[in-house]
Amino acid sequence: HELLLVRDSRPAARRGSRAGASGVWEMGVLKKPGVLVPLGAGSRGDQQRNAEHCRKFGAVVVFRPEEYAEPALATLDFRETMQELANDAQRRARMAAAWTQVVWPDAAGRCAEAIVHFLGWKKMD
Repeated sequence: HELLLVRDSRPAARRGSRAGASGVWEMGVLKKPGVLVPLGAGSRGDQQRNAEHCRKFGAVVVFRPEEYAEPALATLDFRETMQELANDAQRRARMAAAWTQVVWPDAAGRCAEAIVHFLGWKKMD
């Protein structure tokens, strides 16, 4: 299914992503509320797990287009979900705050340190 995104200039209305590691990490580190659309049947299942993990803490809305019989209905519901999120500043604030339960506050630093360690580079003072 192909989804059409809402045309809206407000940043909150444009935060939709697949639920792969990069998309989830970026949303989490930036503490951005949004909608995750994980790959469905036929995938490895990692995106489903990522999306559900973030959803249970309240950081994202999970949208599953494969649950709709008609692609047009999925598109309409997706647009409505994005619009509701764009119009609800309090909900977005709660979702942004929820990312602290999902992502380590110093995640970027930890990743950088792990890469430096893996490569055998010395830390710069």
